[in-house]
Amino acid sequence: MLFPPKFFCDYKYFAFAEEVCGIEAELRGTAKGTLYVYTDLTMEPVGSILVDLQSSGWKQASGKCSLKGEHVPVYFKFEGDGEMDFRSFIFKKSEL
Repeated sequence: MLFPPKFFCDYKYFAFAEEVCGIEAELRGTAKGTLYVYTDLTMEPVGSILVDLQSSGWKQASGKCSLKGEHVPVYFKFEGDGEMDFRSFIFKKSEL
């Protein structure tokens, strides 16, 4: 999935039995900015990943994320410069 600057992407729905403290994403491209994680686009982000990519190969990037609850939508929003591909993401129970 290609993320141009200021792009939104959503996934519905997740159920988190335990609290999530971190997120890890697999990214590539030439981008610098922040990938924000939301459960509601009208509220503050619940997590973020700082992005600084200059690579055609896949790179792991991680950040803090606080999630808990059942049937929660997850939205990603990239704010920055450049473009990146978003291959996968994993929520973590402990901080990275």
